[in-house]
Amino acid sequence: GMRLEAGKKEYLNVLQSGDLQFGGTQEFTIELWAKPEPVAAEQRGAVLVSKYNRGKWGQYFVRLQADGGDDAKSQGMSQNLHVFFHREVAPWGHKSDSTVPTGYFSHIAVTYAKGYSSIYINGSLSGWQKEGAQDDNPETEVMLGAMLEKGAPIDFFSGVIDEVRMWRVARTQEQLRDSMHLALSGMETGLVAYWQFDDCLGGRAREKSGTSGHDAVQRGGEWVPSPVKFRSYQESFGCIDSHCV
Repeated sequence: GMRLEAGKKEYLNVLQSGDLQFGGTQEFTIELWAKPEPVAAEQRGAVLVSKYNRGKWGQYFVRLQADGGDDAKSQGMSQNLHVFFHREVAPWGHKSDSTVPTGYFSHIAVTYAKGYSSIYINGSLSGWQKEGAQDDNPETEVMLGAMLEKGAPIDFFSGVIDEVRMWRVARTQEQLRDSMHLALSGMETGLVAYWQFDDCLGGRAREKSGTSGHDAVQRGGEWVPSPVKFRSYQESFGCIDSHCV
């Protein structure tokens, strides 16, 4: 996994990520494991994944925010965080019904399909809303652990992220549950970006879905062991299909 500290303004930016866009009504899924640290109640949130440049151009972001929402006025640090999923179209995002705890790993997934965006926490549906088409956005880069505002990184994430996946298909609840502990081969249908965060050294997280060139370059952060266990295809299925490696 990769540990990031908001106080040090640490994040990763994804190379050649112009094509990691989902314009119009394109179906997609973003999923990952995260172990967040507390977020101040007055903060806007801590971004996990983004392709968004506030004040200029954007398409999507996924963030964690203090229990109580964007307008929370109470002081202190929130130990329970909502997932907020934004696509660049009215009604401009929505938050999960349930929360994820700080200090523990949770599986977080967002999807868009057939006019509805959905949020899943640990394989359970935790919010959805109706949304229309959004514009293309080839310009803005994809970032892990932050987003942009007028070209400058903001809303940094503190904690550990692991096993980040992007799909150009909407994964079903059953598929999310079945594969959240499965180590992918990178050849899965619809998979467009996959960072396992098991490199353990070096200044980038290698992207493992093929020849996309979407490595994630570290802007700080440190490699850490992750307690989340992942099974191989062989362990799960006895190597019965072409994904087995």
